[in-house]
Amino acid sequence: MRTALNSEPSIKLVIITSPTYEGVISDIATIADIVHEQNIPLLVDGAHGAHLGLSACFPDDIIRTGADVVVMSLHKTLPALTQCSLLHASGKRAKTAEIEGLLSVLQTSSPSYVLMASIDYCLRLLESDKERLFSEYKQNLDAFNRSIMVLKNLSVLNHGTSKPIPGFFSFDLGKLVIATKNTILDGVMLTNILRKEYNIELELAFKNYAIAMTSICDHPEGFTRLADALIKIDHSITQPPPSSSSRT
Repeated sequence: MRTALNSEPSIKLVIITSPTYEGVISDIATIADIVHEQNIPLLVDGAHGAHLGLSACFPDDIIRTGADVVVMSLHKTLPALTQCSLLHASGKRAKTAEIEGLLSVLQTSSPSYVLMASIDYCLRLLESDKERLFSEYKQNLDAFNRSIMVLKNLSVLNHGTSKPIPGFFSFDLGKLVIATKNTILDGVMLTNILRKEYNIELELAFKNYAIAMTSICDHPEGFTRLADALIKIDHSITQPPPSSSSRT
């Protein structure tokens, strides 16, 4: 990144996404230091990271790690209605006066008071009860991890007996990335099985994995049902036969 910034003096803003949809978190502090060497602001799409920094169980929040502007979607990982988002600005590089001027031009003059009330409720709830909510959330994740340690074919990224992937700076343990690689299933097939046979709806399905979103709103029963379903599915599948190119 430092090389790219040095070779392209026309760059005025650096934008990154952290956490990713899959929960991968970047080293924002180091990235911010490199970007700030050029006196350039760093904008982070932190849509999936509104819950970070609210508990020692999760990585620090993005603003504290050095980003100048951060976009967060409360509704993705916290109890708020869809479209409830926040824009955070910090420090002189953020140029808050310019941001406010642009928002006054681009945003509606008739905001939804239902959404504003939802944001207010979410923030008040966190202020009054976040310790209990995140403590119970961590207990649910820990219980889920213990349950899925018996998985032999499926694996859940950074959970159960799955080892952390080299090169990851950090990871949001609230994201359950269920890997189907090297099994007879793919992410779409797994998602369909969970939906049709276990009444469990996942967030997203890809070729080699599927994602289950969790939050402080989830009940222990939900974690138990998902763990039990994955164990049953795991016991019913086998490894695919080796391809012809791998046979000796």
